Amino acid sequence: MRLNFLFFVLLLFVCCPKSIFSSSRFPLVDYSYEDELKNMTCGGLYKDLNGGEVQSPNYPNWYGSDRDCEYMFHAPEGYVVHITFVVFDIDDEDNEQNCVYDRVHVHDGPNSTFPALGKAMCGKKRPESMMSSGRYLTVFFHTGEDSAYGRGFLLEYRMVKEDNREKNCIVNSCGGDFENFAGCEIQTPNYPFTYLPNQHCVWVIHAPEPNDRLKVNFKTFKIEPSINCVLNNLTLRDGKTEQDDIIQKVLCQEMDIKHDQQYVTTG
Repeated sequence: MRLNFLFFVLLLFVCCPKSIFSSSRFPLVDYSYEDELKNMTCGGLYKDLNGGEVQSPNYPNWYGSDRDCEYMFHAPEGYVVHITFVVFDIDDEDNEQNCVYDRVHVHDGPNSTFPALGKAMCGKKRPESMMSSGRYLTVFFHTGEDSAYGRGFLLEYRMVKEDNREKNCIVNSCGGDFENFAGCEIQTPNYPFTYLPNQHCVWVIHAPEPNDRLKVNFKTFKIEPSINCVLNNLTLRDGKTEQDDIIQKVLCQEMDIKHDQQYVTTG
């Protein structure tokens, strides 16, 4: 099925008499807190079936600037990954709405090239718990060159048997290919705010088993109307390509949707 719509950096200079540290045995070296941060571990692979804790560099102190950290969680066959942010403190100065400087993304896959679960996150409000749709989940942490403060994050992860997975997950990215997506929610990018212009988003959703069918119903549907739905629109297709049959019709007005109406695939 496809859904079509849319510094404080502490620099310590030790100055001592030349007679003490001028020899090659005791070279005079400048110490930089920022350099020490860059040498710390950033990201990693986590696959302990019993779960554990993961934290940003130098936590609970400032995490440093100019970093790209990828924390990859790989569960065994038959399991999915569940994460909960225990502490979340990411610099959001002049950045609260869009998180364009320091930010955290959570991706539904083995690395950060896979679709994001929700939008970029920053600030001090702890995000909701998140769960992968399959075996893999990735947390991507970016800090800008002008990062000024923030303790970073501390999260807990656990591996959950697929049969016991919680039926609540949210996707806020523009498109993606999703396995075992039963019971999850798809949102337009930037929801609940105005969706972004010039987007062509395609979600391909696979049922858990080959003979399963997918049912879709809408909680909210507000798209700017146009004549014959030629501008903003949403299309449900009964298959994996944009050439497959349309389920009912192209949608572009709030009145097109009944809140108790379900759209069902044939396979």
